[in-house]
Amino acid sequence: MYYKDLVTVTIISNFQSELLIKHNPYYMKKLYLSLVFCAFLLYSKAQSLSVNTQPFGKIDEADLTLKNCDFETDANAMVLFDKADVYFDQNFNIINERHKRIKIFNDKGKKHADIRIQYNTYNRLEYITGLQAQTINLADGKVEIIKIDKKQVFTESVDKWRSALVFTFPNVKPGSVIEFKYKWTSNYFGNFPGWYFQEKIPCATAKSERKCLNFFTISQVYISHKSLLRTTGKLNRKV
Repeated sequence: MYYKDLVTVTIISNFQSELLIKHNPYYMKKLYLSLVFCAFLLYSKAQSLSVNTQPFGKIDEADLTLKNCDFETDANAMVLFDKADVYFDQNFNIINERHKRIKIFNDKGKKHADIRIQYNTYNRLEYITGLQAQTINLADGKVEIIKIDKKQVFTESVDKWRSALVFTFPNVKPGSVIEFKYKWTSNYFGNFPGWYFQEKIPCATAKSERKCLNFFTISQVYISHKSLLRTTGKLNRKV
């Protein structure tokens, strides 16, 4: 970083607590909600944290032999981890370095190997660089890595303001692990990216580390579109 006075915010989410979500008066569905731990470190560099993330290309064999998600056993795929490091560069551009790893359990889960990253291209407000993507398989007890051909990465125009980076992982089959990383840049000072812990498939670990200038005001806003009921033994109460 190029600034001495920083506020570092680290947010980690793991699926550990269980809630009941009320869609309507007639049925309820289980939802595993994240426990969120926030550490605010003033005037400091990022501290190392023990979470289930790994460098790009380094993987444990246990992830390759994993048969199902232990907290949602019928899932077709799951996010092993999703990591985002957000900071300002020397030109006050906002940088988001994203690294995501997904496990494919069966043929139905292969659709999650189709990736679409949307961003705002109006006046080059946002742009994406440094994309790397690869499929990792276990073949005859050996780790096999198949990198995506850059010719198979396409940019689609969504409308006059937005574009999307689109690609599909090669050689994906049940048991595959896919991962990708990229750098998102915004030249608008107020365009600080949001962070979504939950997805359509279960997520084991989500981590977002944000380095802000010390004159920023940091606040937490929780938004829910559905009524939640917390189950705590004999007592049910809305949250």
